Amino acid sequence: MIIDTPKDKKFPRTFWIRLFTIFFILLGLSFSVFIFTNLWRDSNSSDFGSNSKSLGGYYYGYQQKVYVNIPGQGYYLLPGVDSSNFQVYSSQYLTPLAKNKQSVLCGTHIIQGLQPEQITYASQGYISDGHRTYFCSTARKNPDYYWWHEIVRDNDYDNPDRARRRDFMLSRVEHVTYGNLKTWGQNYLSDGQHLFYAGVMIPEADGSSVQSVYYGQGYLKGRIHDRYLANSIHVYYQGRTLPDANPVTFSAFSPDGDQWQTDYGWDTKINRYYFEAAPFPNVIDGKKTQGLKLFVANRDRANHELFINNNGVFYWDYQGKKFEYAGPNPFGTDKSQPLSEQQAPGVWATAKNTVVLISYKVWGKRSRGLVSQNTVLSVIPDVSLSDWQLADTFESDGWVIGTAWRAKGNYYFSSTSGQNINMDESLYLIADYPAFKQQLKQEKRITNELKEHYLHSVRDMQGVNNVVHAKSSYSFWN
Repeated sequence: MIIDTPKDKKFPRTFWIRLFTIFFILLGLSFSVFIFTNLWRDSNSSDFGSNSKSLGGYYYGYQQKVYVNIPGQGYYLLPGVDSSNFQVYSSQYLTPLAKNKQSVLCGTHIIQGLQPEQITYASQGYISDGHRTYFCSTARKNPDYYWWHEIVRDNDYDNPDRARRRDFMLSRVEHVTYGNLKTWGQNYLSDGQHLFYAGVMIPEADGSSVQSVYYGQGYLKGRIHDRYLANSIHVYYQGRTLPDANPVTFSAFSPDGDQWQTDYGWDTKINRYYFEAAPFPNVIDGKKTQGLKLFVANRDRANHELFINNNGVFYWDYQGKKFEYAGPNPFGTDKSQPLSEQQAPGVWATAKNTVVLISYKVWGKRSRGLVSQNTVLSVIPDVSLSDWQLADTFESDGWVIGTAWRAKGNYYFSSTSGQNINMDESLYLIADYPAFKQQLKQEKRITNELKEHYLHSVRDMQGVNNVVHAKSSYSFWN
Protein backbone atom coordinates (compact mmCIF):
# COMPACT_ATOMS: atom_id res chain seq x y z
CA MET A 1 0.00 0.00 0.00
CA ILE A 2 1.45 3.34 -1.06
CA ILE A 3 0.67 6.36 1.07
CA ASP A 4 1.18 9.81 -0.43
CA THR A 5 2.94 12.15 1.99
CA PRO A 6 1.48 15.64 2.00
CA LYS A 7 3.64 18.30 0.32
CA ASP A 8 4.13 21.85 1.61
CA LYS A 9 1.01 23.80 0.95
CA LYS A 10 1.55 26.76 -1.38
CA PHE A 11 -0.72 29.74 -1.14
CA PRO A 12 -1.89 31.20 -4.44
CA ARG A 13 -0.60 34.63 -5.52
CA THR A 14 -4.01 36.22 -4.96
CA PHE A 15 -3.77 35.27 -1.27
CA TRP A 16 -0.58 37.31 -0.81
CA ILE A 17 -2.03 40.24 -2.74
CA ARG A 18 -5.09 40.27 -0.47
CA LEU A 19 -2.93 39.92 2.66
CA PHE A 20 -0.74 42.89 1.69
CA THR A 21 -3.83 44.92 0.76
CA ILE A 22 -5.38 44.29 4.18
CA PHE A 23 -2.07 45.18 5.86
CA PHE A 24 -1.78 48.54 4.09
CA ILE A 25 -5.44 49.36 4.73
CA LEU A 26 -4.96 48.72 8.46
CA LEU A 27 -1.74 50.78 8.38
CA GLY A 28 -3.58 53.65 6.70
CA LEU A 29 -6.42 53.48 9.22
CA SER A 30 -3.92 53.52 12.11
CA PHE A 31 -2.19 56.55 10.65
CA SER A 32 -5.53 58.34 10.18
CA VAL A 33 -6.51 57.60 13.78
CA PHE A 34 -3.12 58.93 14.91
CA ILE A 35 -3.57 62.18 12.99
CA PHE A 36 -7.16 62.62 14.19
CA THR A 37 -6.36 61.95 17.84
CA ASN A 38 -3.41 64.34 17.77
CA LEU A 39 -5.54 67.05 16.22
CA TRP A 40 -8.23 66.40 18.83
CA ARG A 41 -5.68 66.46 21.64
CA ASP A 42 -4.45 69.80 20.39
CA SER A 43 -7.95 71.28 20.18
CA ASN A 44 -7.81 72.45 23.80
CA SER A 45 -5.02 74.82 22.73
CA SER A 46 -6.89 76.23 19.74
CA ASP A 47 -7.38 79.61 21.40
CA PHE A 48 -3.77 79.83 22.59
CA GLY A 49 -2.63 81.89 19.61
CA SER A 50 -5.27 84.58 20.04
CA ASN A 51 -5.17 84.82 23.85
CA SER A 52 -1.51 84.26 24.73
CA LYS A 53 0.79 87.19 25.45
CA SER A 54 4.45 87.52 24.53
CA LEU A 55 6.72 87.71 27.55
CA GLY A 56 9.76 88.38 25.38
CA GLY A 57 12.01 86.18 23.29
CA TYR A 58 10.60 82.66 22.92
CA TYR A 59 8.37 82.88 26.02
CA TYR A 60 4.59 83.36 26.15
CA GLY A 61 2.09 83.72 28.97
CA TYR A 62 -1.37 82.15 28.95
CA GLN A 63 -3.75 81.90 31.94
CA GLN A 64 -0.87 82.76 34.32
CA LYS A 65 1.19 79.86 32.93
CA VAL A 66 4.42 80.13 30.92
CA TYR A 67 5.08 78.42 27.59
CA VAL A 68 8.23 78.35 25.46
CA ASN A 69 8.08 78.27 21.68
CA ILE A 70 10.43 75.82 19.98
CA PRO A 71 10.66 77.08 16.37
CA GLY A 72 8.79 74.81 13.99
CA GLN A 73 7.26 72.69 16.75
CA GLY A 74 4.94 74.88 18.77
CA TYR A 75 4.53 75.74 22.44
CA TYR A 76 5.55 73.77 25.51
CA LEU A 77 4.36 74.28 29.07
CA LEU A 78 6.89 75.02 31.82
CA PRO A 79 5.22 73.29 34.78
CA GLY A 80 5.06 75.29 37.98
CA VAL A 81 6.39 78.49 36.40
CA ASP A 82 4.30 81.62 36.96
CA SER A 83 4.14 84.38 34.33
CA SER A 84 4.19 87.17 36.94
CA ASN A 85 7.51 88.97 37.51
CA PHE A 86 8.90 87.25 34.44
CA GLN A 87 12.18 88.57 33.00
CA VAL A 88 13.75 87.53 29.70
CA TYR A 89 17.50 87.93 29.19
CA SER A 90 17.67 87.44 25.43
CA SER A 91 15.87 88.42 22.23
CA GLN A 92 13.92 86.09 19.96
CA TYR A 93 17.03 85.45 17.87
CA LEU A 94 19.24 84.34 20.77
CA THR A 95 19.12 81.50 23.26
CA PRO A 96 16.09 81.60 25.61
CA LEU A 97 17.32 82.58 29.06
CA ALA A 98 14.78 83.91 31.56
CA LYS A 99 13.77 83.94 35.21
CA ASN A 100 10.89 84.67 37.57
CA LYS A 101 10.84 84.80 41.40
CA GLN A 102 11.26 81.05 41.79
CA SER A 103 13.23 79.73 38.79
CA VAL A 104 15.97 80.38 36.23
CA LEU A 105 15.11 79.01 32.80
CA CYS A 106 16.80 77.78 29.63
CA GLY A 107 14.04 77.13 27.13
CA THR A 108 12.13 74.11 28.40
CA HIS A 109 14.60 73.51 31.25
CA ILE A 110 14.54 74.83 34.81
CA ILE A 111 18.20 75.32 35.72
CA GLN A 112 18.64 73.47 38.99
CA GLY A 113 20.99 75.10 41.51
CA LEU A 114 20.67 78.68 40.24
CA GLN A 115 18.62 81.09 42.31
CA PRO A 116 17.02 84.04 40.46
CA GLU A 117 18.21 86.65 42.97
CA GLN A 118 21.82 85.42 42.71
CA ILE A 119 22.33 85.79 38.96
CA THR A 120 25.37 87.98 38.28
CA TYR A 121 25.97 87.43 34.57
CA ALA A 122 23.82 86.53 31.57
CA SER A 123 24.87 87.01 27.94
CA GLN A 124 24.76 85.17 24.61
CA GLY A 125 23.48 81.89 26.11
CA TYR A 126 25.73 81.93 29.19
CA ILE A 127 24.30 82.49 32.67
CA SER A 128 26.11 82.51 36.02
CA ASP A 129 25.67 83.23 39.72
CA GLY A 130 29.38 83.75 40.30
CA HIS A 131 29.89 80.17 41.43
CA ARG A 132 28.23 78.11 38.70
CA THR A 133 27.89 78.81 34.99
CA TYR A 134 25.62 77.19 32.41
CA PHE A 135 25.33 77.38 28.65
CA CYS A 136 21.94 77.36 26.92
CA SER A 137 21.99 76.54 23.19
CA THR A 138 19.65 77.49 20.39
CA ALA A 139 17.16 74.80 19.29
CA ARG A 140 18.92 71.74 17.92
CA LYS A 141 18.33 68.01 17.42
CA ASN A 142 17.12 66.41 20.62
CA PRO A 143 19.13 63.23 21.42
CA ASP A 144 16.34 62.00 23.70
CA TYR A 145 13.68 62.06 20.96
CA TYR A 146 12.30 58.87 19.39
CA TRP A 147 9.68 58.67 16.67
CA TRP A 148 7.25 56.73 18.82
CA HIS A 149 6.98 59.72 21.17
CA GLU A 150 4.63 61.23 18.58
CA ILE A 151 2.20 58.34 19.15
CA VAL A 152 2.32 57.66 22.87
CA ARG A 153 2.59 61.23 24.18
CA ASP A 154 -0.27 63.70 24.41
CA ASN A 155 0.18 66.55 21.93
CA ASP A 156 -1.66 69.17 23.99
CA TYR A 157 0.24 72.37 24.80
CA ASP A 158 -0.33 71.73 28.50
CA ASN A 159 1.62 68.49 28.38
CA PRO A 160 5.27 69.38 29.18
CA ASP A 161 6.36 65.94 27.92
CA ARG A 162 4.94 66.32 24.41
CA ALA A 163 7.36 65.08 21.76
CA ARG A 164 10.32 67.35 21.01
CA ARG A 165 12.32 66.53 17.91
CA ARG A 166 14.37 69.64 18.59
CA ASP A 167 15.03 71.33 21.89
CA PHE A 168 17.22 73.87 23.65
CA MET A 169 20.21 72.11 25.20
CA LEU A 170 21.51 73.00 28.69
CA SER A 171 25.04 72.19 29.87
CA ARG A 172 27.21 73.06 32.87
CA VAL A 173 30.39 75.01 32.08
CA GLU A 174 33.27 73.55 34.04
CA HIS A 175 36.59 75.04 35.24
CA VAL A 176 35.46 78.68 35.09
CA THR A 177 37.57 81.34 36.80
CA TYR A 178 35.21 84.02 38.08
CA GLY A 179 35.59 87.77 38.14
CA ASN A 180 36.12 88.59 34.45
CA LEU A 181 33.44 86.87 32.35
CA LYS A 182 32.90 88.19 28.82
CA THR A 183 31.10 86.78 25.79
CA TRP A 184 32.41 87.12 22.25
CA GLY A 185 30.64 86.67 18.94
CA GLN A 186 28.47 83.58 18.79
CA ASN A 187 28.79 81.09 21.69
CA TYR A 188 32.26 82.17 22.91
CA LEU A 189 33.04 82.98 26.56
CA SER A 190 36.31 84.08 28.17
CA ASP A 191 37.05 84.34 31.88
CA GLY A 192 40.42 86.11 31.68
CA GLN A 193 42.31 82.82 31.67
CA HIS A 194 40.35 80.31 29.58
CA LEU A 195 38.28 80.38 26.40
CA PHE A 196 35.06 78.39 25.96
CA TYR A 197 32.86 77.60 22.96
CA ALA A 198 29.25 76.45 23.40
CA GLY A 199 30.02 75.75 27.05
CA VAL A 200 33.11 73.61 26.41
CA MET A 201 36.64 74.75 27.21
CA ILE A 202 38.92 75.05 24.16
CA PRO A 203 42.11 73.15 25.12
CA GLU A 204 45.17 75.34 25.74
CA ALA A 205 43.38 78.47 24.51
CA ASP A 206 44.58 81.68 26.16
CA GLY A 207 41.58 83.58 27.46
CA SER A 208 43.54 86.69 28.44
CA SER A 209 44.32 87.90 24.91
CA VAL A 210 41.03 87.34 23.09
CA GLN A 211 40.38 89.57 20.08
CA SER A 212 37.65 89.82 17.45
CA VAL A 213 38.11 88.81 13.82
CA TYR A 214 36.83 91.22 11.18
CA TYR A 215 35.52 90.85 7.65
CA GLY A 216 38.34 91.92 5.35
CA GLN A 217 36.43 92.34 2.09
CA GLY A 218 33.01 92.35 0.48
CA TYR A 219 29.93 94.24 1.57
CA LEU A 220 30.55 93.26 5.23
CA LYS A 221 34.10 94.64 5.29
CA GLY A 222 35.01 96.13 8.65
CA ARG A 223 32.33 94.31 10.65
CA ILE A 224 33.05 91.79 13.39
CA HIS A 225 32.65 88.14 12.41
CA ASP A 226 30.56 86.12 14.89
CA ARG A 227 31.98 82.65 14.31
CA TYR A 228 35.71 83.40 13.94
CA LEU A 229 37.63 84.50 17.03
CA ALA A 230 41.33 84.89 17.82
CA ASN A 231 43.78 85.34 20.65
CA SER A 232 47.47 86.19 20.57
CA ILE A 233 48.39 82.72 19.31
CA HIS A 234 45.55 81.08 17.36
CA VAL A 235 42.46 81.71 15.25
CA TYR A 236 39.31 79.69 15.96
CA TYR A 237 36.16 78.87 14.04
CA GLN A 238 33.27 77.67 16.19
CA GLY A 239 35.79 76.48 18.74
CA ARG A 240 38.05 74.68 16.25
CA THR A 241 41.65 75.83 15.81
CA LEU A 242 42.76 76.92 12.33
CA PRO A 243 46.16 75.35 11.60
CA ASP A 244 48.98 77.86 10.97
CA ALA A 245 46.65 80.88 10.91
CA ASN A 246 48.23 84.11 12.19
CA PRO A 247 45.80 86.23 14.27
CA VAL A 248 47.40 89.52 13.17
CA THR A 249 47.13 88.87 9.44
CA PHE A 250 43.90 86.88 9.38
CA SER A 251 40.52 88.18 8.16
CA ALA A 252 37.18 86.62 7.26
CA PHE A 253 34.90 87.00 4.27
CA SER A 254 31.63 85.70 2.88
CA PRO A 255 30.39 85.96 -0.70
CA ASP A 256 28.27 88.97 -1.55
CA GLY A 257 24.61 88.07 -1.90
CA ASP A 258 25.03 84.95 0.24
CA GLN A 259 21.83 83.74 1.92
CA TRP A 260 23.50 80.97 3.88
CA GLN A 261 26.27 80.75 6.44
CA THR A 262 29.23 80.55 4.06
CA ASP A 263 32.42 81.48 5.91
CA TYR A 264 35.93 81.81 4.51
CA GLY A 265 39.16 83.04 6.07
CA TRP A 266 42.36 84.38 4.56
CA ASP A 267 45.79 84.77 6.14
CA THR A 268 47.78 87.32 4.15
CA LYS A 269 51.07 86.38 5.84
CA ILE A 270 51.09 82.83 4.50
CA ASN A 271 48.62 83.61 1.66
CA ARG A 272 46.36 80.73 2.62
CA TYR A 273 42.60 80.42 2.38
CA TYR A 274 40.32 78.51 4.72
CA PHE A 275 36.77 77.29 4.48
CA GLU A 276 35.52 77.60 8.05
CA ALA A 277 38.39 75.90 9.92
CA ALA A 278 39.70 73.79 7.01
CA PRO A 279 42.73 75.13 5.08
CA PHE A 280 42.97 74.75 1.34
CA PRO A 281 45.26 71.76 0.67
CA ASN A 282 48.60 72.45 -1.01
CA VAL A 283 47.75 70.16 -3.94
CA ILE A 284 44.38 69.37 -5.53
CA ASP A 285 44.18 66.84 -8.38
CA GLY A 286 47.93 67.20 -8.87
CA LYS A 287 47.70 71.00 -9.17
CA LYS A 288 49.53 73.19 -6.65
CA THR A 289 47.42 75.80 -4.91
CA GLN A 290 50.19 78.16 -3.79
CA GLY A 291 49.61 81.80 -4.67
CA LEU A 292 45.84 81.54 -4.96
CA LYS A 293 43.78 84.69 -5.37
CA LEU A 294 40.08 85.09 -4.75
CA PHE A 295 38.54 85.51 -8.20
CA VAL A 296 34.75 85.34 -7.70
CA ALA A 297 32.75 85.66 -4.47
CA ASN A 298 29.29 86.86 -5.46
CA ARG A 299 26.27 84.58 -5.17
CA ASP A 300 24.23 86.96 -7.33
CA ARG A 301 26.54 85.94 -10.18
CA ALA A 302 27.96 82.54 -9.25
CA ASN A 303 26.90 79.40 -7.41
CA HIS A 304 30.45 78.89 -6.11
CA GLU A 305 33.40 80.94 -4.95
CA LEU A 306 36.30 80.64 -7.39
CA PHE A 307 40.01 80.90 -6.53
CA ILE A 308 42.66 81.21 -9.22
CA ASN A 309 46.40 80.88 -9.77
CA ASN A 310 48.62 79.97 -12.73
CA ASN A 311 47.79 76.28 -12.25
CA GLY A 312 44.03 76.64 -12.58
CA VAL A 313 40.76 77.51 -10.89
CA PHE A 314 39.67 75.90 -7.59
CA TYR A 315 36.53 75.91 -5.46
CA TRP A 316 34.89 74.53 -2.33
CA ASP A 317 32.26 71.90 -3.13
CA TYR A 318 29.71 72.52 -0.39
CA GLN A 319 27.88 69.29 -1.14
CA GLY A 320 30.93 67.05 -1.35
CA LYS A 321 32.52 68.92 1.59
CA LYS A 322 35.92 69.19 -0.10
CA PHE A 323 38.10 71.43 -2.24
CA GLU A 324 38.04 70.73 -5.95
CA TYR A 325 39.84 71.62 -9.17
CA ALA A 326 37.46 73.30 -11.63
CA GLY A 327 39.68 73.68 -14.69
CA PRO A 328 42.68 75.50 -16.16
CA ASN A 329 43.29 79.21 -15.82
CA PRO A 330 41.13 80.63 -18.66
CA PHE A 331 43.47 83.60 -19.17
CA GLY A 332 46.69 81.66 -19.45
CA THR A 333 49.58 84.10 -19.27
CA ASP A 334 47.57 86.97 -20.79
CA LYS A 335 46.72 90.04 -18.73
CA SER A 336 43.01 90.51 -18.16
CA GLN A 337 40.69 93.19 -16.88
CA PRO A 338 36.95 93.46 -16.27
CA LEU A 339 34.98 94.68 -19.25
CA SER A 340 33.15 96.99 -16.84
CA GLU A 341 32.72 96.27 -13.12
CA GLN A 342 29.57 98.37 -12.94
CA GLN A 343 27.98 97.84 -16.35
CA ALA A 344 29.07 94.28 -17.16
CA PRO A 345 30.04 92.41 -13.96
CA GLY A 346 31.27 88.87 -14.51
CA VAL A 347 32.91 89.59 -17.88
CA TRP A 348 36.67 89.83 -18.39
CA ALA A 349 38.71 90.43 -21.55
CA THR A 350 42.31 90.11 -22.69
CA ALA A 351 44.10 91.13 -25.84
CA LYS A 352 42.89 87.85 -27.37
CA ASN A 353 39.72 86.51 -25.77
CA THR A 354 36.73 87.25 -23.52
CA VAL A 355 35.80 85.22 -20.44
CA VAL A 356 32.20 85.10 -19.17
CA LEU A 357 30.96 83.92 -15.76
CA ILE A 358 27.89 81.67 -16.07
CA SER A 359 25.79 79.87 -13.44
CA TYR A 360 22.94 77.44 -13.82
CA LYS A 361 20.97 74.77 -11.96
CA VAL A 362 19.96 71.31 -13.17
CA TRP A 363 16.55 70.01 -12.09
CA GLY A 364 15.35 66.40 -12.12
CA LYS A 365 12.84 65.45 -14.80
CA ARG A 366 10.75 63.12 -12.62
CA SER A 367 11.34 64.31 -9.08
CA ARG A 368 11.64 67.99 -10.08
CA GLY A 369 14.23 68.24 -7.33
CA LEU A 370 17.56 70.04 -7.59
CA VAL A 371 20.19 67.78 -9.15
CA SER A 372 23.18 70.12 -9.22
CA GLN A 373 24.37 73.70 -9.04
CA ASN A 374 27.01 74.75 -11.54
CA THR A 375 29.40 77.62 -12.15
CA VAL A 376 31.17 77.92 -15.49
CA LEU A 377 33.79 80.18 -17.06
CA SER A 378 33.26 80.30 -20.82
CA VAL A 379 35.84 81.67 -23.26
CA ILE A 380 34.65 83.55 -26.35
CA PRO A 381 37.69 83.19 -28.61
CA ASP A 382 39.11 86.00 -30.73
CA VAL A 383 36.96 88.69 -29.09
CA SER A 384 39.44 91.03 -27.40
CA LEU A 385 39.04 93.95 -25.03
CA SER A 386 39.32 96.44 -27.88
CA ASP A 387 36.44 94.76 -29.76
CA TRP A 388 33.82 95.67 -27.14
CA GLN A 389 31.65 98.76 -27.45
CA LEU A 390 28.80 99.84 -25.18
CA ALA A 391 25.69 99.95 -27.38
CA ASP A 392 22.93 101.02 -24.99
CA THR A 393 21.92 101.41 -21.35
CA PHE A 394 18.44 100.42 -20.21
CA GLU A 395 16.80 102.11 -17.23
CA SER A 396 13.60 101.81 -15.21
CA ASP A 397 12.54 104.52 -12.75
CA GLY A 398 16.04 105.90 -12.71
CA TRP A 399 17.70 102.53 -12.10
CA VAL A 400 19.91 100.79 -14.64
CA ILE A 401 18.50 97.33 -15.34
CA GLY A 402 21.09 96.29 -17.91
CA THR A 403 23.41 97.20 -20.75
CA ALA A 404 23.82 96.11 -24.34
CA TRP A 405 27.27 95.55 -25.88
CA ARG A 406 28.52 95.01 -29.40
CA ALA A 407 31.51 92.94 -30.46
CA LYS A 408 32.37 91.68 -33.97
CA GLY A 409 28.84 92.07 -35.30
CA ASN A 410 27.05 90.42 -32.36
CA TYR A 411 25.03 92.10 -29.63
CA TYR A 412 25.12 90.97 -26.02
CA PHE A 413 23.10 91.84 -22.91
CA SER A 414 24.34 92.16 -19.32
CA SER A 415 21.86 92.37 -16.43
CA THR A 416 22.64 94.41 -13.32
CA SER A 417 20.55 92.12 -11.09
CA GLY A 418 21.83 88.63 -11.79
CA GLN A 419 20.40 85.46 -10.30
CA ASN A 420 17.83 87.15 -8.09
CA ILE A 421 15.74 87.70 -11.25
CA ASN A 422 16.83 84.40 -12.87
CA MET A 423 19.51 86.04 -15.00
CA ASP A 424 22.05 83.30 -14.37
CA GLU A 425 24.56 84.33 -17.00
CA SER A 426 26.68 87.46 -16.86
CA LEU A 427 26.36 87.93 -20.60
CA TYR A 428 23.71 86.76 -23.10
CA LEU A 429 23.82 86.70 -26.87
CA ILE A 430 20.95 88.82 -28.25
CA ALA A 431 18.91 87.59 -31.21
CA ASP A 432 17.27 90.39 -33.26
CA TYR A 433 18.70 93.31 -31.32
CA PRO A 434 16.33 96.02 -32.71
CA ALA A 435 13.24 94.04 -31.61
CA PHE A 436 14.82 93.23 -28.23
CA LYS A 437 15.71 96.87 -27.65
CA GLN A 438 12.24 98.11 -28.52
CA GLN A 439 10.46 95.58 -26.32
CA LEU A 440 12.79 96.06 -23.33
CA LYS A 441 12.29 99.83 -23.43
CA GLN A 442 8.55 99.23 -23.40
CA GLU A 443 8.57 96.56 -20.68
CA LYS A 444 11.31 98.23 -18.58
CA ARG A 445 12.10 94.84 -17.08
CA ILE A 446 13.36 91.42 -18.13
CA THR A 447 10.33 89.16 -18.55
CA ASN A 448 10.44 85.41 -19.14
CA GLU A 449 9.00 85.98 -22.59
CA LEU A 450 11.68 88.50 -23.45
CA LYS A 451 14.39 86.19 -22.18
CA GLU A 452 13.08 83.14 -24.04
CA HIS A 453 12.62 84.96 -27.36
CA TYR A 454 15.78 87.02 -27.56
CA LEU A 455 18.48 85.93 -25.11
CA HIS A 456 20.68 82.89 -25.76
CA SER A 457 23.38 81.28 -23.65
CA VAL A 458 26.93 82.25 -24.48
CA ARG A 459 28.17 78.78 -23.54
CA ASP A 460 26.13 77.30 -26.39
CA MET A 461 27.68 79.56 -29.03
CA GLN A 462 29.77 77.93 -31.71
CA GLY A 463 33.45 78.00 -30.87
CA VAL A 464 32.97 78.90 -27.22
CA ASN A 465 35.14 76.86 -24.88
CA ASN A 466 33.69 76.15 -21.42
CA VAL A 467 37.05 75.66 -19.73
CA VAL A 468 36.09 75.90 -16.03
CA HIS A 469 33.26 73.96 -14.40
CA ALA A 470 32.53 73.99 -10.67
CA LYS A 471 29.73 71.60 -9.68
CA SER A 472 27.92 70.60 -6.51
CA SER A 473 25.64 67.57 -6.90
CA TYR A 474 22.55 66.74 -4.89
CA SER A 475 22.77 62.97 -5.32
CA PHE A 476 19.43 62.31 -3.57
CA TRP A 477 17.64 63.52 -6.69
CA ASN A 478 19.80 61.75 -9.28
